[in-house]
Amino acid sequence: MLIGQDPGRIEHIWQMLSRGGFFPAQRILTSAISAIDIALWDIKGKALNVPIYELLGGRVRDKVVCYPHNGGHDVPSLVESCLKAKEEGWKFVRWGLYDGHVFSNPARPSSPQSRNSRPCARQSAMTSN
Repeated sequence: MLIGQDPGRIEHIWQMLSRGGFFPAQRILTSAISAIDIALWDIKGKALNVPIYELLGGRVRDKVVCYPHNGGHDVPSLVESCLKAKEEGWKFVRWGLYDGHVFSNPARPSSPQSRNSRPCARQSAMTSN
C-alpha cells in the first residue's frame, strides 16, 4: 500500500491509510498510521533541510514547562519525593506509586482483586491532613 507512494503527499497517504479500508482505523492501526505519519514528516524535513516544526507552521513557544517523575512505594514516600522535588525548585511533578516494576495508578488497579485492596493515593493524601 505504501510502496511506490510519494512520501511528500503526507495528507493523501494519511487519508488512504485511515479511511481507505472497510473498517475504520482504531487503536493499533491508528498507532501504526501515527508512526508512518511521523516518519513521512521526518523524510520531508530532511529532503527540504528544514526542521519539522517549520513545516508545521513554525515555532510556537520560546520555552516549555518541564517536570520530574516522582514515585514511592507508599503515600508517605511519594509525598517525601514530591517535597524534595519542590525544594529543588520544580513547580510541577508527575507522580505515581511504584509497585516494584512500573508505576501503577492506584485509582485504576490492574487486577479486579486489587480494586478494593488499595486506596486511591490522592484520597489518602487529601484525607490524611
